[in-house]
Order: sequence, then C-alpha cells, then structure tokens
Amino acid sequence: MPELGRSLTPFMLAAKDARTNYDADDQKLHGAMLELGKKYNQEVVGSGRESVVIPDPFHNDRIVKIGFFGQTVYDIKTQFYLQSVYSTLFPYNFPHIYGAFIVKDYRKGNFSQFMQARVEVDSDSKPIHAFQLFSDVAEQIGIRPILDESECNFMVGVDGGEYYVDKFG
Repeated sequence: MPELGRSLTPFMLAAKDARTNYDADDQKLHGAMLELGKKYNQEVVGSGRESVVIPDPFHNDRIVKIGFFGQTVYDIKTQFYLQSVYSTLFPYNFPHIYGAFIVKDYRKGNFSQFMQARVEVDSDSKPIHAFQLFSDVAEQIGIRPILDESECNFMVGVDGGEYYVDKFG
C-alpha cells in the first residue's frame, strides 16, 4: 500500500460496499470486515459503522483509520487539528495523530484516512490517567467537544492512559 493517502485499494472499496449492507448490526459488520481482510490479505485492527482500522504498513506503532463517509477537506482538517491539540495537552487520553488525508473516488465518494499512534491495549487494568481529567478541564475552560461516549470508543493503554479512539463530532 505505498500509495496510502493518495489512492484507494481494492480492500477499501470492498469495505465501503460491505459497510452499506450492515447498517444496523455492528457484530455482523465487524465479521464482514474480518472476512474481507482475509480475502484481500489485509489485517483489520477494528471496525465500526463509520470506519475500518488497519495497521500502518510502514510503521508498527501506528494505525490508519479509513472513514467511509464523504467528509470534506474542512472536516478532515478540523479532525486533524483538534486531535493534534488534544493529544498534545492530554497525551494519555488522545492518541498522537501523524497525518490526515482525503481520498476521492467519483463512484464511491470520499474516503478519509487518519494516521495515528497505535494504542497498546491492556484490558485488565484500570486507567491511571482517566479520561475524566480531560472532561473536567474542558468544562472548566468552556470547551464542549462532541464525543461519542460509548464504552467501545475508549481503550486503556499499557501506559495507564484512557484513550478516546473515535472521531470528534
């Protein structure tokens, strides 16, 4: 995948098609993404209604989130800069972001690609750096980010951080 950020792969196109078939059932969608991964020889780290997550082919410590919805350049920039600021101020609550791209396909619409640090998960631990600290500080200074606070959007890392791993609304 040397064209990461510039062109679409067959896996990405098939993943977007599969996503439209499983609107209401996340478990079936995730299973379909895993099957597509096997078919296209692509490891799938995670998936949801809005995106699929794959390893960065060039950096073992990074992942690439591929978004299926037609986001604009403005949307991508907003996501990138918000996550850059938040990960700088709260490094144990937001993974570091390395890049953001928009890939256009005139048949399938736009795809977004976000390259960010991979969170090494420790599911048995309680967080040392709870996400609540970010929430408290944000409230004190009047920032009200729109976050999907579903439990699946948070991960506890081996470093004790409680990371928000979904996009900002």
